[in-house]
Amino acid sequence: MLLFNAIAGLLILLLPSTYAATNISIDDTETDVVYFPHYAWARQSHPALFAGGTLMISAGEESYATFTFNGTAIYFMSPLWPFRITTEISLDALEPQHLDLQDYTIPAQGAGPPTARSRIVAKYDGLANAEHTLRVISHAGETYTIVDMLIYTIESVNHPSSTSS
Repeated sequence: MLLFNAIAGLLILLLPSTYAATNISIDDTETDVVYFPHYAWARQSHPALFAGGTLMISAGEESYATFTFNGTAIYFMSPLWPFRITTEISLDALEPQHLDLQDYTIPAQGAGPPTARSRIVAKYDGLANAEHTLRVISHAGETYTIVDMLIYTIESVNHPSSTSS
């Protein structure tokens, strides 16, 4: 019986493992998102339009935010505004993405609150399952830097389970 259990256990270890992707949401309020300089950022609230009810915004030209994670993808969420507003994101040494956050479904206005709910506006996927750092900055010559919700994907290994009798 002992030999049978040893062989069964060895066979289970040889069975293929499966990978499960899990998305984890990180709101702008979480301490994993680090804002520089902290005093340049302000929290705005609009539960109907912002993911999680709030977002962080900065009008400082040199302000930025970072978020470090282990995973295979990251998604950047933001609402849209009825005027020109942009943010730039970069991941590790990859090319930065310039994000246009203007809502073009309505006539342009000079200012005002967002007019479209937060949605995924950018992503980096197909990443190595390793540590990455996302950096959110204001685009050169632009006014605002926005952080609403981040979603990152982790890969976990599921090993077949064994049953004992």
